[in-house]
Amino acid sequence: MRITPLQYLIARRHGSPAVRRLVRKLEKFCHSSYNGGRFRCFEESGEAWLIDRLCAYWQGREVRPVAWDVGANVGVWAYTLLQGAPHAQVHCFEPVPSTFRTLDANLKNTGDVRLNPFGLSDSAGPMELWENDAGADTEPLFRRWTSLNLSPGKVWLDAASRFRMDDRPERKIQVRMERGADYARDHNIPRIHALKVDAEGMDYQALAGMAELISEQRIDLIQHEWVEHGSIDSPEFKDYLRLLTGQYEVGRIYPKTIKFRDWRKAWSREAIAESRCDGNYVAVARSRPELLAHLQAEGR
Repeated sequence: MRITPLQYLIARRHGSPAVRRLVRKLEKFCHSSYNGGRFRCFEESGEAWLIDRLCAYWQGREVRPVAWDVGANVGVWAYTLLQGAPHAQVHCFEPVPSTFRTLDANLKNTGDVRLNPFGLSDSAGPMELWENDAGADTEPLFRRWTSLNLSPGKVWLDAASRFRMDDRPERKIQVRMERGADYARDHNIPRIHALKVDAEGMDYQALAGMAELISEQRIDLIQHEWVEHGSIDSPEFKDYLRLLTGQYEVGRIYPKTIKFRDWRKAWSREAIAESRCDGNYVAVARSRPELLAHLQAEGR
């Protein structure tokens, strides 16, 4: 295999401050190329754009959508969706008590919202998490709409679980987890029109708890976050693809488009590079070709 001069320089001088700065700049460039640098910014990542497209799709078909917000935090995603689809029924799941109180204050009088003080995972039962004080407050979202990156009561999983997202947790808490498939059965929900999962790194576990719904394509659209955690026990990108690509078209969200790929084919270098960058992905059920066509048309 031929080694490029740049690779040789990095390999030979990897301890040099100048080479370290070069590598950091290259990493930033790669992340920005795949929307990795802004994927947590709600307004700039494409998440708000996706909600707008979904609402337009539902309005044109007179659908009363059922949406799930898994890892609802303080309710930004749910609140935004309800602005575009006020007739929607939204089920929010937030296991952290301090965050749930803010979520409840923000959304309790906002349309048909079902607030659930527990999270979704691949198994039901108690779970220990780490929590810090992030300055939660209950000021209504619409009064501070210019500041959407709200994260009170941010969670870090215990080392005995899958991974940790910070080295300075402040206290352990015990929260409750349920399986999404069980919740849908118990609440007689035959179909979910939109599912958003942002569960602080437990996205795969949340989706695995809905494996039956995914295999039966009872979820029209799934938005989930992919973050590389670097732990030997952490789910890998291929795990998401194995769960989804049999029944769904999967693509990465950009500011005003979604780039769908046929992940079942051999990967190109570009696909490999993309999969190594954190970001948000969308999966659309193949049984909903009209929804897929709508999102692809809007993204051109």
